Amino acid sequence: MTMHVGMRISPYDQSELFGTAYINIATMRNALAGFSSTGIWPFNPDVFGPEDFAASQITDEELPCHSGNSLIHLTSAD
Repeated sequence: MTMHVGMRISPYDQSELFGTAYINIATMRNALAGFSSTGIWPFNPDVFGPEDFAASQITDEELPCHSGNSLIHLTSAD
């Protein structure tokens, strides 16, 4: 983009650019680092703390659940 200012990238260009970048970054080292940083392997249940999930508190609300003719409210803790 810096070499061709104002030139648009078509969907065909996108796939070529992605393919070139992917070949350069798809390494075993990067794959292992991804699993390690998320605590998947080696298993680490402490990799994320409560502060990492704080943003999800905004969406915690009761979920409506229909049971027959009555409406039962469930929370994520139910």
